[in-house]
Order: sequence, then structure tokens, then C-alpha cells
Amino acid sequence: MEPKNNQDIMQEEPFTRYLYPKIYVKISLLISLLNHNYDESLFWTYELYYSGFEDEIFDYIFKISSIISAKQSIVKILRQLKEQD
Repeated sequence: MEPKNNQDIMQEEPFTRYLYPKIYVKISLLISLLNHNYDESLFWTYELYYSGFEDEIFDYIFKISSIISAKQSIVKILRQLKEQD
């Protein structure tokens, strides 16, 4: 099996309406959410939504929020345990 070159990879990767690679948009959305940059988060969300990835964006945001809330729950439990000692 031959390794893929950059041209093959770019042809397989879907682009958004403003020609961003979709994977970069999803990464940018995650980073902007973690940085609490809400205007930027909206921009990346709209970019995915209006590029035809409506169902995928809702699933992605739900997955991110689940991971973040699970992390916050663990941190809360650890703080409570530390306070008990």
C-alpha cells in the first residue's frame, strides 16, 4: 500500500463554504470554546452549519460539552476530597 501524498489528502478532506478544511474549523471551534471566545465560537459554528454540516455540528458540540462537564465534575470531586483531608 502506497503512502498518500498531500494532494490525495486534500482531495479527500471536505471544505467549508469559505474553503476552510473542515477539520481545521472543528479544531478552531474547540480552541475558541476553551478560550471562552464566544464571537469566534459562533463564527466557526456558523461556518460548519452553513456549509451543510448541520447534524454533525450539533453532535460535535454535544460531545465537547459532555467532555467539559465531565472534567468539571471530576475537578469538583477532587476539590471536595482535598478539603476533607
